Order: sequence, then structure tokens, then C-alpha cells
Amino acid sequence: IQVFASRQIKNEGTLVGNIVNASPIADSLPFLIVIDSDLELSSIKQSNKKIGKRWIKINNFFRGYKQLNMRSTELITRVRLKIPEPEDILKLYKVSKRKDLDISTFTAGIMIGIKKGKIQKARLAFGGVAPVVLRLLKVEKFLKGKPMLASIFKEAGILACKEISPISDVRASSDYRFNLAKNIFQKFFYEWQEEKNNKKAA
Repeated sequence: IQVFASRQIKNEGTLVGNIVNASPIADSLPFLIVIDSDLELSSIKQSNKKIGKRWIKINNFFRGYKQLNMRSTELITRVRLKIPEPEDILKLYKVSKRKDLDISTFTAGIMIGIKKGKIQKARLAFGGVAPVVLRLLKVEKFLKGKPMLASIFKEAGILACKEISPISDVRASSDYRFNLAKNIFQKFFYEWQEEKNNKKAA
């Protein structure tokens, strides 16, 4: 995808505008993070007017709240998306006060790859629980090699609460966000189980 945005010029209604706005509740970021996207940054060197380009993992792009690994002379010129494998399970979640056209209270991207009944790949990204959209690396490590059981995902939710640091604000309390982060794993598991059972029935 070829797109353009800088720190100074950004439109939150576009994909790259959503990225450079660097909000911890940006709707696109959990998806882009769990699929391990790359960003191309381009800049014009003032001395010889040559365009310099570099690629950076989106996971390394956010340094803190509204802090980017991006120079003032750079634009995001391309986003490289890595399409999930056919056997991967990818689900995206958004919680807000209104169903439509509302700022998120909590967001999540969960991608699980299963082989022979066990989790071989786990990528998790939560928004609204830290100064940036957070990759839950400790929970990912816990899930790898585990069977697809409700008890495993319940434990994953408990572990997730040790990895996040949500605050209370006008949208929700920190306790509410902790509960969302914990319970989203159960929601993911039971949705997967229902879809699996429906496929068998068909």
C-alpha cells in the first residue's frame, strides 16, 4: 500500500494518518501490529536532495505516548502488510460507549496459529491499556505450545493483566479495562470453538 503522511501533516481518517497520530486507542494499530507490518520511511536529504528510504517494523515505530521513531524530514510512503496464513485465526475487537462512530475504550487484535491441536503462533496487541498499543509478549510466550483449551485462555487473561497498565479516564476506569483485557481471551476462545463446531456440523 503506497501512502503518505508525516508528523506535521496527518489525517486520522486514513490508514497512515491513524498510524502517525500514535494514539493508544487507534483502531487500525492492533491489526497492523499482530500481522507484523512494516513501514517505509522516506526523507529528502537537504544537502544533495537525494531521497533516503528505510524500513521499520511497526512494533519498533512507537517509542512512547505520541513519540515516534520518525525524523521530522520523513514521510511514511508505504505500508507492507503480511497476509495471515490460511490456518491462522485472526480476530479484532473494539469496545466503545456507542456502537458506531465512537472513540475506542479498548481495542484488541488476537492472531493464533494452530497445528495438531496446539498453538504454534500467538500474536497479541491491546489498545487502551498503556501509553502505546501494546504487544503482549509474555502472554504470547505462555500460549505457544499450549492446547486450545478454555482453561489456557482463562490463564492467559490473568497473565495479560500483569503486563498492562491502563489508566482511568472519561471513557472507562482502569478496573474496567483490566476486566476487558482478561475476558477478551475467553471471548476469543468461545468464538473459535463455536466456529469450529459449525464447520463440523456443515
